[in-house]
Amino acid sequence: VPLLADGAASSVPAYKHITRGGLGTATMSSYEDDPATSCLGALRPPQGLTEWRNPKSADGVELCKFFMDHRKTCDAGDACVRSHQPRQLRNTCPSWSRYGVCERGSTCWFPHPVLDPEPADVDLALLSYVSFARRVVERCRELFGADCVVGSSRADLTKSSVCTVFIRCGGATRGLRTLAECDDAAHLLGNLRRLLVLRDDRAEGSSSADDVKPSETFSTNAPAGETHDDLRGVLRDVLRERLAVASRAYARDSTHGGQKMKLRVRGFPKQTESCAVDAATTAVESCDEGTVVLSPGDATHCLDVVTSRGRVYVALWSTGDVLEREEEPGGGTAGGTAGGTAGGT
Repeated sequence: VPLLADGAASSVPAYKHITRGGLGTATMSSYEDDPATSCLGALRPPQGLTEWRNPKSADGVELCKFFMDHRKTCDAGDACVRSHQPRQLRNTCPSWSRYGVCERGSTCWFPHPVLDPEPADVDLALLSYVSFARRVVERCRELFGADCVVGSSRADLTKSSVCTVFIRCGGATRGLRTLAECDDAAHLLGNLRRLLVLRDDRAEGSSSADDVKPSETFSTNAPAGETHDDLRGVLRDVLRERLAVASRAYARDSTHGGQKMKLRVRGFPKQTESCAVDAATTAVESCDEGTVVLSPGDATHCLDVVTSRGRVYVALWSTGDVLEREEEPGGGTAGGTAGGTAGGT
């Protein structure tokens, strides 16, 4: 079914919005009620106001705002009639729980735990504006099945936020080719800000110490921490070992004629990409000399990094089977800007 323009009625609607008059009906399924896409729904500022005006501990006692504010202290100490419950024991931040984003970051009064303790297998991450995300979700479900969308994330809490939709499509290569060859490929891919590959199913490496033949690609995930410094440290730990193994495997492969691995780093959101570039730069310096360099313009491999709901996904994949073109809004090419897509050859 082609992706329809605004105002057109789809014959295969995956989800329907519930209007105010229909809140009591149980026959309609809300796009915002689906756990995989709830963060992409309309922003609702009134939600959480009670938690912020009168914050309470997990056992219902009002929390002491002076104790919670890292810039202040509570003079009453143990005699305070309000709760001095540690941050990690309080209820989860309402904004973080619903949208996976909190503008207060590590200074938030409430904890930001990893919301996906056991992440699902993810092949691709499709980036678009929130206003287009609904159609991306519906079209992917038409192409890959009702269960293909396994999660989503947004960059911030603005109406024009960029978001990402995680899909499982039976392999990244299959997914790229299906997207590139579908009837409305020009419209669908043209409205994507970027398409990230989170698993190279063509030749994915294993982290096991018993590997007989190390691979030039890998994919993994780990808790991201709450601050950019935490994320940067996690990425450095991951890339220091994994990139060294991958670059040596690539250098030993005779089919490459002794060429260096040329690396391009992409990420979502922007802060994650910045941390990934820093971590990759450090990792490249620790690799064997002459085996890998950062070269976005003519990369042989892409390092894609995405943070979502407290978890970071990292994948190094070969560009050999994929053609990639990235364009700026003005029509020119840009080596490292958001706004491009990856399509199957």
